[in-house]
Amino acid sequence: MLTTELIKAYLNANYFILEKEQFKFQIGAYSKDFENLFKQYNVNTGSFISAYNPRSQPTIQIQNKDKHRRFKNRLLKDSLHFLEAVSTDPLGNWPPEYGFLVLGINKNKAIQFGISLCQNAIVYIDFKAVPELILVD
Repeated sequence: MLTTELIKAYLNANYFILEKEQFKFQIGAYSKDFENLFKQYNVNTGSFISAYNPRSQPTIQIQNKDKHRRFKNRLLKDSLHFLEAVSTDPLGNWPPEYGFLVLGINKNKAIQFGISLCQNAIVYIDFKAVPELILVD
């Protein structure tokens, strides 16, 4: 169930790109790093999507890693460009949730991925370079 506390946790999370373009981003905060990344990859959108902890129900690590691997294979099959990423809880109440920053994805496709992975939300970034929380449930 999507609670106010859970939405606050999503909004307050720290998100990190883990590959060579490493940087931190937060919901609602403009990111020059996204502007640069979008130019580098010649795209104007991206979305942080995770397969971890469907419906925000804590899931054992081996299952989370398997879901993550299957999602990665799906992105590869769909020929989508992505970067490894993670969300972390600054209060430490939630363990890190690994996912991908999928580049060049439109909002509807990103939402469909979130729904298919049984997620409550995704993070979407458009050309304005301001990450936005999108509730998909």
